[in-house]
Amino acid sequence: MKKNSLGLLLIIVILAAGLRFYKLGSFSPGLYSDEAAYGYNAYSLLTTGKDEYGTSWPLSLKSFGDYKPPMTAWLTIPSIIAFGLNEFAVRFPSALAGTLTVVVIYFLALELFSAKKDYTLNPRRYTLALLSALLLAISPWHLHFSRSSMLVGIEALFLSLGILWFLKATRNPFYLYVSAASFVAAIYTYYGSRVTVPLLVITLAIIFRQSLKRYRKEVIGSALLSLILLVPLGLAALRDPTTLTGRARTISIFYDPGIRLQLWQAHTLDGSETPVLISRFFHNKAYFYGREIVRRYLQHFSYEFLVSSGDPTPPFDIPHMGVIYGSTAIFFVVGLLWITTRLEKKPHQALVAYLAITPITASLTFITPAANRSFNLVIPIILLASIGLIQGIKWVNRVKPISWSTFTIPIIVGLVFFGEFGIYLTHYYRDIPQEIAYKWHYGRRELVKKISQIERNYDSIVFSPKEGPAYIWLLFYKQYDSRQYWQEAIIDQTPNELGWFHIAGFNKYVFLSELDWETIPKKEKTLYVGYETDIPDAWMKEIEGTTLSLNHVGQVNYPDGQVAFKLVEIKKL
Repeated sequence: MKKNSLGLLLIIVILAAGLRFYKLGSFSPGLYSDEAAYGYNAYSLLTTGKDEYGTSWPLSLKSFGDYKPPMTAWLTIPSIIAFGLNEFAVRFPSALAGTLTVVVIYFLALELFSAKKDYTLNPRRYTLALLSALLLAISPWHLHFSRSSMLVGIEALFLSLGILWFLKATRNPFYLYVSAASFVAAIYTYYGSRVTVPLLVITLAIIFRQSLKRYRKEVIGSALLSLILLVPLGLAALRDPTTLTGRARTISIFYDPGIRLQLWQAHTLDGSETPVLISRFFHNKAYFYGREIVRRYLQHFSYEFLVSSGDPTPPFDIPHMGVIYGSTAIFFVVGLLWITTRLEKKPHQALVAYLAITPITASLTFITPAANRSFNLVIPIILLASIGLIQGIKWVNRVKPISWSTFTIPIIVGLVFFGEFGIYLTHYYRDIPQEIAYKWHYGRRELVKKISQIERNYDSIVFSPKEGPAYIWLLFYKQYDSRQYWQEAIIDQTPNELGWFHIAGFNKYVFLSELDWETIPKKEKTLYVGYETDIPDAWMKEIEGTTLSLNHVGQVNYPDGQVAFKLVEIKKL
């Protein structure tokens, strides 16, 4: 079975790669602002050794004020060297990481049900491993994030590798060093891992404490290795704490004014006749925040999130469906029920811990359910769904009609998955461009191309602030020289309430904080770029004895024909 299994794994990996690299530069449509930011910062690091702010090899990219972890930018540099600065190059590391994670889940499944121990699924462990790899290869959740440069695809690879090597280290302590390096890589990739990794490592150490006691030297050595690798991050955090926390303060539920308002309302309803100690005992911060964390945590296991609606936050939503298939959800429940009756086995405990810990980071924010922050959840869900599928078929075969073949149930299940996969592909390749192209910031490449053709005719070019910071697409698509940008950029680094900086302009480009067509100054030799309905189709007004009118220079449309951007100028009559 082992030899056949490797051959089948190769076929699954080829399928996974094809699904992740097919039309990678054009689907998802457009280039999301975070992707453009990573691409340009990688380009700037490649050409100058500094980021867009002129900081040498920072351990946190200031970017829009969200302080992005650096790993994705580092991994994008070789991609830009190979393919140039374009959409494909930016998404290549994530697509490659997604493909490799399919391999990792195969070996993770084998390790969880090792033949060296008497586990229930041992006879079917290669089937389980192959099934896990296949389900991850076609998972809409995993595909969606593997085909975009959104950090979490790469983080999931490092985190799952860390767990895989940790499990292997229970038999060969050398792997503790590899596990430590993998976990540290996850920490340098995504802020969520700065919570998830410590919780996972502590939990795994408790579960496998008897095995680790035999390898005290390697445990200490791997811990020291982790500390050494994290020293640069620690030193950077001492200089600037946001290097470690990023936007955690502004998106944390502890920053959410809504909860404070609920607490105030509860105290108000208690009235002045209620003793203060009684009021605070029943209505206190610990209770209100704890209740909110639990509610947001459970959202990630809800039917709405997993199956019917998914994550409504752009650009993480897939039209008309959740993040996993309905059949995956059913078998996930079956697998979870099966494994919770066998928690005396340590690998089973590890898998349940993996499942339980991964949504914690997302539940600490007020933007939930979050498909990106809970992305690591896809791997334990797939593993448990694979277990549930095997056990479910086994149970059904015991009671199936005598006339049915042993293969009848697997064929039916396979057809269901095939149908759901086809529906997902339709939603992805047909519906996303037609229905939510704007969420992917579609049209920026076309806009920069149009502007580049006519900008010599204008003294200044004024941009609407809506739907993303326009400056980053100009830098990206024009491959703007970083050194020149550092000298020209006008930056307000005072963050707004959500932590964002405002780039006011560079060169002849002006980025407004608000575009109100009736109130902004109107000048000749100025090109105005409006988002969708920012600028009227027709306009004429007499100002100081001069009649000014609107002249349309061009526009960019979405794939469905609706207007994305208008380019206009002012003419005297």
